[in-house]
Amino acid sequence: MNPRFRPPLYVCIALAVSSVCSIWIGVMRHKVEASHRAVHLAASLDDIKLIAASEGVDLAAALEQLKRSGLTAVVVNEATFEDLIDSGRLIQTNNGSPQLLCVDDELGNRLFRISVGRFGFTKGETKLVTPTETIDLPLSIKELRPYGAGFDPAECQTVVRSGLSLIARVSNPPSASAGQILSVFAEVLMTGAEGIMFQGDQVLGWRQQLEESADLIRRSNLWYGSIEFGNQAGDARLTSLLLENSPTPQVLRVHSMLAAEMNQNAEPSIVDRYVRAAAERNIKVLYLRPRGSAEAKPLGGFMAFVSEIAAGIQSEGFAAKRPSLESNPEVQPALRWLTALGIAVFVCWVVQAAFGKRWFTVLCVAVFACVFALLLRGSETAPKLFALAIAIAAPTWAVASAFSGSGVRCAGWWGYVWISAASMLAGFHVAALLSSMPYMLHSDQFLGVKLAHFLPPVMVGGYLLLERMRLSTALDAHVRWLDAALMVIVGIALLLVLVRTGNDAPTAVSGFELRMRELMDKVLTERPRTKEVFFGNPALVLALMLACARKTRWIPLLALIAAIGQASIVNTFCHLHTPLLTSLIRVLVGLVLGGILGFAVWIIVKPFWGRTPSPE
Repeated sequence: MNPRFRPPLYVCIALAVSSVCSIWIGVMRHKVEASHRAVHLAASLDDIKLIAASEGVDLAAALEQLKRSGLTAVVVNEATFEDLIDSGRLIQTNNGSPQLLCVDDELGNRLFRISVGRFGFTKGETKLVTPTETIDLPLSIKELRPYGAGFDPAECQTVVRSGLSLIARVSNPPSASAGQILSVFAEVLMTGAEGIMFQGDQVLGWRQQLEESADLIRRSNLWYGSIEFGNQAGDARLTSLLLENSPTPQVLRVHSMLAAEMNQNAEPSIVDRYVRAAAERNIKVLYLRPRGSAEAKPLGGFMAFVSEIAAGIQSEGFAAKRPSLESNPEVQPALRWLTALGIAVFVCWVVQAAFGKRWFTVLCVAVFACVFALLLRGSETAPKLFALAIAIAAPTWAVASAFSGSGVRCAGWWGYVWISAASMLAGFHVAALLSSMPYMLHSDQFLGVKLAHFLPPVMVGGYLLLERMRLSTALDAHVRWLDAALMVIVGIALLLVLVRTGNDAPTAVSGFELRMRELMDKVLTERPRTKEVFFGNPALVLALMLACARKTRWIPLLALIAAIGQASIVNTFCHLHTPLLTSLIRVLVGLVLGGILGFAVWIIVKPFWGRTPSPE
């Protein structure tokens, strides 16, 4: 290590204290995650009725068979006026004015109760005629169609008697007042549901009534199913409201696949996707759909599918049963304060060591002092800023310090270990600052994901290059075609890293990479990240081997690529919805495989480079 970047005693002490605190917080978080390893396997009642009818099986018998296969819950959708009209249970007539005629006593009483609760007795365009009552509705039949019309009590009772959990799914009315939302919840509670989910592209109460919905969920003792990748308007806000001042938030994350997605994927890929959603992303409800529309025995096929999912999550240490609600890890605020203080000391020292400008260091200390004051006052942004600072500074320092200086010392495998350990410790610091339910439920996220990926490699490559050549010299030098081509390749690579970062990355994964991922999923405990195992970690090994051989020409480029991998290691721990142990295993697997791959490449290229030091 370049003596310039060797931490003084006070920095080592601060980092040692913050590292102990962050690891302790990680242990507390792991205890919470390890104690909540139950997952609901749920299916829609509409799908179950369809596949049961196709085989001539009674609904109650179909539910019993699916329960034995591992199903634990049934999602019951609220019927709409459109559903009742299309099924013939409501008859559209015109006896002087538009009418909806209901001849079923139970349905008539239910519709009367719902209509009064949601529309009152306001006179309007349509009459609802039941066997016992007639009520005026303030909307036309066309306008009434999307409105909810409650749940079939006979079907709900069948689900409850089967011993399966019932999850009610309702939609947000086209125009929802507080009274209408209260009426919806009253119907949900009559079903005996334990949880509630929402249909369509928005949650109940969006936009102005979300506080009312959150309050009703709390008072109703229901849990809210937040659908992963559902992009429902109001989901993040409703989740945040349920998390506020609640030791045990009434939120469970739900994963589902669209019918079109299931049709385009092979069955092993579908099973693997559901299993990994539970094992890697804190999903507690797997919402299953039948695999296809053409099967010899649809019910038997769906039972086999459910059994495969149940066996898959069991192999990952989970159980198919009713999940309990998670709570925040019990962490003293002082532990997070000490973690943040260690980060501040380290980052300020790195800035001083890199730039050597006193005014710049003073400015950095002042900024961190202000952010630390905000942290003490309970700011939600302050922990994110500390986490971003360590995510950028630690991998940059670790890689740059290993290769900085006029004579790069031989570091060998020890360098590979301590550089990676520094990045892993930085990841633990990030996880310690952000290990709370908003992050673990993915309603809040690490700040600056793209910056944390992009800045370390740029700063490492730029620093090492300018250390070997003055900026004025570099600008005056003749550019060779090889150098220009490498600059273009590196620029494209960094751009791809930036664009592909995050769950909403628009760049599609290639077919070859998908096959590689599937292969690694099958043979490895946890699949490492591609940029680590195939690029960053092998590049770090090559750079260290070249340093041992005193061949320094290509070290800035290889160190830049190595910094991509180190930044990715830190970012792995920034996925707070992934269990901490899973992230740790994933990083370690990537380090072992990437190290082996890098050493294999070194054996191949070593004869071409040799051991004679190249002239600077």
